[in-house]
Amino acid sequence: MRSSPPATFPRHAGAHEMSELTPRETRVAILRSRGLSARDVAMEMGISHKTVQVHLRNIYIFLNVHNVSSLTRYVMEKRLDK
Repeated sequence: MRSSPPATFPRHAGAHEMSELTPRETRVAILRSRGLSARDVAMEMGISHKTVQVHLRNIYIFLNVHNVSSLTRYVMEKRLDK
């Protein structure tokens, strides 16, 4: 029996292009790459911890990164943290 292909996660309407993060995802990525915990990011942005976790999950899938170090590298290479 063949297994189903992995689920795909379509980008949501807020993305400017298929190749970039939404402004909110970018902010979450920047704050997380600065060493803030997901709870601290939530407090800083005035959103729920659960929302931050969803954003991080989407960011990790979209960028194909697996940890904060890889996310930080992406933020630095794209010069998002200005």
